[in-house]
Amino acid sequence: MNWDSWRLKESWDILWERPYINYRKHHKLFWDLILDKADGHILDMGCGPSCIWENTDKDITGVDFSESAIKQSKINIPNGKFIVSDITSIPLEDTFDTIVLCGVVNYFPNLHSLRKEVKRLSTHNTRVIITINDMRGLNNRYWDLPTVEEEFSKWGTIESAVFYEKIGWLIVVVV
Repeated sequence: MNWDSWRLKESWDILWERPYINYRKHHKLFWDLILDKADGHILDMGCGPSCIWENTDKDITGVDFSESAIKQSKINIPNGKFIVSDITSIPLEDTFDTIVLCGVVNYFPNLHSLRKEVKRLSTHNTRVIITINDMRGLNNRYWDLPTVEEEFSKWGTIESAVFYEKIGWLIVVVV
């Protein structure tokens, strides 16, 4: 998917309508790391088909603007709550113990609206788990440690920021 098409809802609907076995393999390394850190009432912003949460008993609310992704999420996690929505303005009043943004920040040239929505849906001490799996990102940033610290310290206290060579950054912020 190129820079211009990622914003189109139709592009994501087409992506999530096809089989996603490679998606599962490619992302499993991140997922294993995230699952250990995600507890309580969990919001997955940009959840895609929610494969990460399969075979878990986690309390999941997922949001994605792709109807195809949400359809797959409901199949993969029948007990989850899923909403089709833009993740910068989610129609929820809930607050969450953990918020996950797995491979999402890459698609935002400016993270202000995303950060604002995360803070709105957070309690004091919400853990925000962020992955950046494209080093340059579609927003053409190079995510080195100083850039990660500069950006995500605006979100809250950085608990950890680790770069895994094969998969990119895993960042945990406490709001």
